[in-house]
Amino acid sequence: MINKFSKTLLVISLLLGYMNGYAFQQSGDTTVNLESKFDNISFRWDLVAQELERYDGLSQFCIQNDYRKNVINILNEIHHFDSLVYKRLKHISSRRNSGEIRKTVKQIEELETEYDIKSFTAFLNKECKDRRQVEKSKKVLKGNYGEYSYDGQKHLVENAIERYVHHVTHLIDHVRKHIHHLHLNDRT
Repeated sequence: MINKFSKTLLVISLLLGYMNGYAFQQSGDTTVNLESKFDNISFRWDLVAQELERYDGLSQFCIQNDYRKNVINILNEIHHFDSLVYKRLKHISSRRNSGEIRKTVKQIEELETEYDIKSFTAFLNKECKDRRQVEKSKKVLKGNYGEYSYDGQKHLVENAIERYVHHVTHLIDHVRKHIHHLHLNDRT
């Protein structure tokens, strides 16, 4: 079941994505403003991440195809634009040596390797399987106590997804801050 907050979150994300794509198409300009585009996408990720890191959000991801596609599309957009930032920084670093550029490149590389779409979906698929097992064993687990109870098992699944999503969000936030600090607002 989709709760009211989830519906609102999905509608906002879809509208932001649509409006952003529409404005980009209307401009007729093939250049990209990296700062504003990354801000928009990371804001959309923040909204989705708040929902996804909860057990109910994971349930939506596992069960609802539209929600799952929306989450993956947002992450795909983030990876696309952080790749543009990465290329820009590599070009800049060939002319200028900066600790902040190196740090940003390292964080983008981590995001692109350890938290790429394939890794992200593999992790969430594992969590969906764990969630299915918890729900399948609900009657038996209700009679147990502590971490072996239904609520305890839900909490364990939620903790794993929360840590993972929090780390992804943390990397995205760092990249966004570096983009602003390094003044990558130039058109690329």
